[in-house]
Amino acid sequence: MRSGLRNSERAIRTLAGLLLLATAAACSRPEREAGPWPQWRGVQGRGISEETSLPLSWTVEDGIRWATELPGGGISSPIVGPDTIYLTADEGEGLERQLTLLALELETGEIRWQTEILRRSEEKLHRLNRAAAATPATDGESVYVYLGSHLAAVDLNGEVVWLRDIDPGYLEHSRYGTGSSLILSDEHVIVFQDLELWEDGTGWIAAFRKDDGEREWRTQWDDTCCSYTTPIKLDFAGETELLVAHARKIISYRASTGERLWQQDQTVNQPVASPVADGDLLCSATGAHNVREMGCWRLTHEDGRRQVEALWKSKTAVPSTASPILYRGLFFAVHEKGVVGCYNPGTGDRLWRERLPPGPYYASPVAGDGKIYAISMSGMVSVFSATHRFELLGQSQLPEGGVVASPAIADGCLIVRTSQHLYCVDGTETGEATSSS
Repeated sequence: MRSGLRNSERAIRTLAGLLLLATAAACSRPEREAGPWPQWRGVQGRGISEETSLPLSWTVEDGIRWATELPGGGISSPIVGPDTIYLTADEGEGLERQLTLLALELETGEIRWQTEILRRSEEKLHRLNRAAAATPATDGESVYVYLGSHLAAVDLNGEVVWLRDIDPGYLEHSRYGTGSSLILSDEHVIVFQDLELWEDGTGWIAAFRKDDGEREWRTQWDDTCCSYTTPIKLDFAGETELLVAHARKIISYRASTGERLWQQDQTVNQPVASPVADGDLLCSATGAHNVREMGCWRLTHEDGRRQVEALWKSKTAVPSTASPILYRGLFFAVHEKGVVGCYNPGTGDRLWRERLPPGPYYASPVAGDGKIYAISMSGMVSVFSATHRFELLGQSQLPEGGVVASPAIADGCLIVRTSQHLYCVDGTETGEATSSS
């Protein structure tokens, strides 16, 4: 009898041990990786890749790994999961548009699937905008799509998990169409929409749960217009903040609740280019028409409070559309006319200024492997070194233009959306560098 009890006790202990091991193993499993370029401008919207051996030059005949013709139109930027590229498109005849999400093989460019998210009548748009303009975002489990009026989650097989009408008045209040892209924060999808000041115009930022699309919080305002920027997420001093460039101010929101934490005034009244952050530095270069400004701030946290110190400001050669980049301790800005400047982000001292081939330049520059890529609307790609002295590493022409979307970097490729195709350019790592003193 006692032997049987001991055997039962041993069996129970063994079973309990196995359950503990299984639980520990489950808890220690890493989450699915979001991918090398999971949102607009990559990880945290910085426009920077950790990859090496990136291309310097190519020709139409040699150096383009693949080119895929895209159905319909669109200007959303490509994002990249572990082995898949995602981007939106709009198709249709007349007023009704079919808004879709596409998935392409990263290695070959083959279209895996195309899923219709929504059909609706064409809205009022800026001449450079499209109905499916916002760049999606992925966490490696789902792809989230924002279409101005609606927000959706799509699984990795192309099935719509949920679709929410988050802004029923969008078509009535939007003047230029969607300008802000999605970002993700922990368990939430963050949407920013700053409406034009119509009679009932109200801008807002909101968080929606990833699992079901239900709104967790929403913060709104009616005292400012109009911003077309994308928020950036900043983890600083134990707090996750969402930084948004509004008209005439940058505001920080608590990511978990939407509570306003702090704000910093600036003079621009219609920002399009988004700010960038690196460590304790926050920099911006944006504006519209004749009201533009760029500069940097130092962020500190003292006595439980955020301190924001203005370091410098400038109104010269400020871009209106292409977002700037902070890379390897330097600040770079590409004006739409092709003037590129390099600055000391701590002091504002201009280290150099050069002119690239004629623009306009609407796509935001991206960087990796010590190189910065700037792409004109005509498809001319200039590659220059991220150093204190201007060094042009290469210039290459894509087979076609119409480049408005910002490129992505993944698998050794510069991934560029043109008016009709998506290109994966791997090129060569050699080229003839030219420099200026």
